[in-house]
Amino acid sequence: MKPYGQFVTSNQGTVLEIWCANSPGPNDATIESRLFGYSFTPVGYFTLADGKRINWKWEDPREKTGDIEIDGTRYELVNGALFLVSAKDGQVRVTQLDVDLTRKLGNLAETDAKIAKFFAEASGQK
Repeated sequence: MKPYGQFVTSNQGTVLEIWCANSPGPNDATIESRLFGYSFTPVGYFTLADGKRINWKWEDPREKTGDIEIDGTRYELVNGALFLVSAKDGQVRVTQLDVDLTRKLGNLAETDAKIAKFFAEASGQK
């Protein structure tokens, strides 16, 4: 099964990518906005094959900053905006990478060993 990806984009292009292995769905991402306000909060979730739901939320989003929470753990976006999420034996593993999101992830998988390994394992390859 191929991983499922969710993206947050701005006028600058993709500013956040989260990929989850073994998530046949349902999966969803949306923007929560405040009435009469300019703030918004990107949120989403992945549903794993065993039914476990992995939620994520980007607090106080700004270009390349703010805190993102994935499955209850907080990450600082300044350390990277690409997240690879997988689960095995009930344990969720998140890998945060600082890569150029203007490049397609498939191209990055050709040059980045961590991304290539994630996609190979998610697809059942070794």
